[in-house]
Amino acid sequence: MDERCHLLEQADRCRRIAEDIDEPSMAAALRGLAEEYARKAEALPQPDQTPEATEASASDPAQERALAILREFEDARVKLVGRGVILTDGKAGTIDRVFLDELHGLRISLEGHEGNWPISTVKLSEV
Repeated sequence: MDERCHLLEQADRCRRIAEDIDEPSMAAALRGLAEEYARKAEALPQPDQTPEATEASASDPAQERALAILREFEDARVKLVGRGVILTDGKAGTIDRVFLDELHGLRISLEGHEGNWPISTVKLSEV
């Protein structure tokens, strides 16, 4: 296994562990560690790329923007899945999935309720 794959696996592992931890500071530290692993992996050339090709692709503004969106989406997913919420239409439940919809932006689905809703209709419950 190359170093890049190893770092990405470690990042995924940290994210999975952070999801299962109830201690907010520890979960945040693990998410930070996951981001550090991911940044290190992104800095390494892919196995089929030369260093010159990696530098060219890393400087592409569209790719940088896409990566930033994906990072924010992953951060939102980690923070929201499992949280109790109340929707503006009166439905309440636990967020079980987070979606990224190109027309509507961030959307969620609730356990026990069919459908998905925009994040703007959500109020997080205080626990």
